[in-house]
Amino acid sequence: QIDTYVETLCGGSSHKYLYKGKCRPMQFFDAGKLTNQGATSEVTFYRTVHGPVIGYARVRGRRVALTEKRASYGKDVLDQLFYHDLAHGQIHTARQFFRAANQTPQTFNSFYMDDQNIGVFTSGLIPIRPANVNPDLPIDGRGHEEWRGYVSFANHPQGLNPPNGEIVNWNNRPEAGYQAPSSNWMLGAIQRVDLLINNLGRGSGLTPAGVVSAMNTAATQDVREMLVEPLLSKVLHGGRAPNRRDAQMLSLLDAWRRGGGSRLDRTGNGQITAPGAAIMDTAWPLLANAWASAVLGPALRTQLASFESIYNQPPGGQYTGWHVWMNKDLRSILGMRVRGPFAVRYCGAGSLKRCRKLLWGALDRAGNQLASQQGPDPANWHASATAEEIEFIPGLLTYKMRYTNRPTGIQQVLSFGGHAPGDS
Repeated sequence: QIDTYVETLCGGSSHKYLYKGKCRPMQFFDAGKLTNQGATSEVTFYRTVHGPVIGYARVRGRRVALTEKRASYGKDVLDQLFYHDLAHGQIHTARQFFRAANQTPQTFNSFYMDDQNIGVFTSGLIPIRPANVNPDLPIDGRGHEEWRGYVSFANHPQGLNPPNGEIVNWNNRPEAGYQAPSSNWMLGAIQRVDLLINNLGRGSGLTPAGVVSAMNTAATQDVREMLVEPLLSKVLHGGRAPNRRDAQMLSLLDAWRRGGGSRLDRTGNGQITAPGAAIMDTAWPLLANAWASAVLGPALRTQLASFESIYNQPPGGQYTGWHVWMNKDLRSILGMRVRGPFAVRYCGAGSLKRCRKLLWGALDRAGNQLASQQGPDPANWHASATAEEIEFIPGLLTYKMRYTNRPTGIQQVLSFGGHAPGDS
């Protein structure tokens, strides 16, 4: 929904810009006073036809202004049209629900259910850009590369009564080929939603309790362990471990995955029960850097980590991280069938033998760190569970809760018929 436009300055001023052949003044906007931690300041900015000026840069040595154009800018109140229809009983079918959801300019996944149907609709004002425009790059603001309207209702991602009876969403791509914002690099071959899909199984015979169980299991699993460790294990088991301790570390990682990859403290002693968690947490940065090292030098890896963290570690949501790319690349290195393979093979620059050596070396260095901190036996290594407890905004709630990979909204299980009152 958001593009950055480059405004060509004119008239010898930083507050005039060229648009459709005319030198125009920017609009000065005073948003009023803002008080933050006791300090009060006036919030002002300039804006062009595209939106607020967010900064200045240079193109071939010439100063330009950068503006941010957002499709929903000034239209946020239109959300209420959707909620009005819901609140006033104007929606009786899934198709009516889709039409109502399409009124909001915001990008939301909205879900529908009645006693016979389930459906999902992804709303939002999605711009149609000229063919020569790359939305991942700044756009010329002189008036020749403007949006050509918005994606039609029929072309929004939507679905009704899928054959397997499931609609599963956890901030994943709503449909194949649907483009992510240019700031989101994480809609790749795997995502944390795969945990939910795997825990739900084929969907047959599911009960409300079964759905809750799948949700709770996914909320405490380690995404790397369940979605990348099987490939990591396959690469490493193809060669000899540097020593007996490293072989035991891999064995503990394998056992943790077979046991479900839970990050729970099952004994209440403040430590994650499975020793595999300590191994994965310590090894992951080393493994990720080793994976990329044959192709990306230290400077590039540092730059990559600056805008896409190596892992969104708990108490974060495990949503972002290099695991998304590693999964696909390791499958390519192993000779597995890969849809849309990368143009470059990263681990070991495409050599399975070199890849294995790099990854074993990373695991060995992690073992050295843990041994110096917690003793020589990997079975006695544990990660802190208290360190990833969820804290609330000071003054809102005084207590903490143990880690769960939670959503920002409400989780609920609903059922229609077939149950005694109160069962659902």
